[in-house]
Amino acid sequence: MSPEIIFTQIQNEQINTLTGNVFYFTQLIQFLADHNQTISHVKAIGVGGSPIPEFLLEAIKKYFVGATVYVIYGSSEAEPIATRKVETLEMPFKGFCVGKVSPHLELFIEEKNEINVGKDSFPVGEILVRGKHVALKKDEDWLHTGDFGYLNEQQLFLTAREGNEKPIKNTQHYQLEHTLLNLKGVEKVAALALDTGFEVFIVSNTPEKELRNELSQYFEENIVSQFHFRKKLPVDNRHQSKILYKLLK
Repeated sequence: MSPEIIFTQIQNEQINTLTGNVFYFTQLIQFLADHNQTISHVKAIGVGGSPIPEFLLEAIKKYFVGATVYVIYGSSEAEPIATRKVETLEMPFKGFCVGKVSPHLELFIEEKNEINVGKDSFPVGEILVRGKHVALKKDEDWLHTGDFGYLNEQQLFLTAREGNEKPIKNTQHYQLEHTLLNLKGVEKVAALALDTGFEVFIVSNTPEKELRNELSQYFEENIVSQFHFRKKLPVDNRHQSKILYKLLK
């Protein structure tokens, strides 16, 4: 990807609507920041494809002046499941906020556990959907998204991915990852939920002590058993944004 070419195309063609994923907008925002540029003629931006950190949404609003920014959550079988018009930022320890559920589908959370979100607690489970724009197999009543989350004040929050959903001290891995991602110097992070606690794989130049201090503000002590500092983490080829947890080492 060449952010310079994309920037030139946006300017020359006076593009007014953009959609993309975390990798796309991270690269584009970095280019704008490095060259002290902002864009004012883009009116609407949709971001999706993987969990969207709050700091990126904040940066998009800063560099695309006046644009209305939306988080779009869905899957190949159901798009969208939820959308969020970004007007205020959410605290990262809550998980990833994807907004209000589409009125054109039915959503059910198959409750399996309870997690802590600050001073509150919520039942959490796998997100299931069905409806007119949901592609189901013949023997299916619901689409199992593989995402775990909860609802609060009509807002859907993602807290874990299937296979790594085990709560550690009433916390799921997206809550931990999102909190660390918002720290300066943290590029990528993935937390594996193990019997001994979370093992965190991280691309960062931030000292471990600072990482633990940040986590201690929102989660129970010693929630992370070990930090593994890496030069890169495995991500999917399509979005370049989704962590491949099974390949972490």
